[in-house]
Amino acid sequence: MFVQSIKFIDSHHGNKKELSIYGQEYTATTYKLAKMNLAIRGKIGQLATV
Repeated sequence: MFVQSIKFIDSHHGNKKELSIYGQEYTATTYKLAKMNLAIRGKIGQLATV
């Protein structure tokens, strides 16, 4: 879903810096998976922890 969101923004010449995605689950495992998902696709993102 996240990769498709970036592709959609790129194809419509939008600003990727304005994209915010919110979730409600945070565990050490899901955080690591999210970071890995960004890394293997060559994307840069900032994951916030609360």
